[in-house]
Order: sequence, then C-alpha cells, then structure tokens
Amino acid sequence: SPGERNVLVSHQFYLPAGKDAGEVERMDSEIRTVGNIDHVSSGLLLPFDYAARGHIHKPMKGGDERFRYCGTPLACSVSEAGQQKGVILVELGRKEEGPEITVLPLHPLREVRILKGSLEEIVKQGCEDYVTVILTDKVDLDVIDMQERIRLVFPHLLEIRRETVRSADYSGKITGGEQLDPFELCCAFLKNPDQAEQEILKDVINTVWRAD
Repeated sequence: SPGERNVLVSHQFYLPAGKDAGEVERMDSEIRTVGNIDHVSSGLLLPFDYAARGHIHKPMKGGDERFRYCGTPLACSVSEAGQQKGVILVELGRKEEGPEITVLPLHPLREVRILKGSLEEIVKQGCEDYVTVILTDKVDLDVIDMQERIRLVFPHLLEIRRETVRSADYSGKITGGEQLDPFELCCAFLKNPDQAEQEILKDVINTVWRAD
C-alpha cells in the first residue's frame, strides 16, 4: 500500500544495480544461491520503506540505507575474520520521515582472527580467540615442536598454514639409503593432527613395525 509504511523481510540475495553475481563479495560459508535464484534485482525493493534481508553473512547495505543485510551474529568461517557483527535497530516514524536506523554492535566471547608472521612472532601473540596462523618462516621447522608451541598459546586454534612454498630441487642424486621418518611423514600428510591423533598414529606405526 503506497500510503502506508511497508517493510519487507526476505532471505534472498539481491543483485546490486550494474553488477554481476560473481562481483559481489561472498564468505566461504555462504550458499551461493537460494532456490537456484541468484539474480533478483535490488530495484524491486524501491517501493518499500525498509528491507530486512538475510542470506549474506557480512553486514552490508544494498545500494540504499534502507535496504540492509544484518549479517550473521557470529563469524561462521575464517573468511569473516575482522567483521564487526551487530543487530540492526529500525524505528519507523511517519512514512514521509523515513526510518531511523541504528547498528547495535555484538562483541563475542572469542573473535575469529588471522595472524601472520614467523613462528617466534606468532607465539608472542597468544590469546583465547579462534585463530588461523599463517607462518612466513623461510626455513624448515620441526613439525611437532611447531604445532605444540602454537597450540600451547592458542587453545582455540583453527588451523596452521605455511605461506612459503619451496621450489623443488631436482639437482640432487637419488639414493636408496635415506628413509623418511614414518611418524613425521604421516603428520605432514594429515596437516597438524592433535595430540590424541598423534598417539593413534604412533600406536599404528609401532604395530606395523612389530608385524614386520
């Protein structure tokens, strides 16, 4: 009704004017489409006094102050690290005045953070947050020692990544005498197993050795 205040509540992705769906920033944990519909024009919202929209995890406006995604109350993936989550308070006065919009920030018990640096720099930043660590060391690190040191200062660690990728060296000669330690090889393949998983690995490897 054009003469009344009209509010739309919609869980849907609306495409901003002049943009393709692939140009809009999305989070890792978002589903790309809703019911296979990913191209609804935001122009359809113009008759409404306010549109409260869901689906996009990042708090954002949809081309107009009146059309907003509130975002998720908590980060759902590492890609949402650093986002200020909140609740949107909308007060509707007279229709001709437009809505009064206030963002009430939410402060979680633990933030989602991405920390980047050398091992020595990282372990000095210990905290209780959910943390992804990106190591920039250009030298080899003892895998077990590195994991233990990082987990000790970050009890809610999410993952450990290595930024430096060494190029393969094909100049050396192949010899049959050198063998890799099975435990370290398994840990590297499984990417940072926890203490319980490491104990299981040791038990399996010892069982295989005894069987041989």
